[in-house]
Amino acid sequence: MVNLVKSAQGILPEFQKFLVEKDLVPQKNAQFFAYWVNRFIGFASDKKIDSSSYQKSAIAEFLNILRSDEHIQDWQLRQADDAVRLYYFNYLGTSDNSIS
Repeated sequence: MVNLVKSAQGILPEFQKFLVEKDLVPQKNAQFFAYWVNRFIGFASDKKIDSSSYQKSAIAEFLNILRSDEHIQDWQLRQADDAVRLYYFNYLGTSDNSIS
């Protein structure tokens, strides 16, 4: 866990700052929310999915992949889902009007 904390600190620093300033997550958790968003962006890139817009089906696929990982606990799956939603709806200001 210590390695994850060290590596997550520099990920999406503006998103982390936003989360803390808007009091959306405790400061100690902001790096983990950024970590999950970064993983989603990596997943989208690998799948050639445009991560600049909200796509419900892509997020569902990402969460299903996480769900199949025996090392990821239920609370981490919920945190990943929350992180991606906060990123799109709060940070980027995206609306949930996607069909896909």
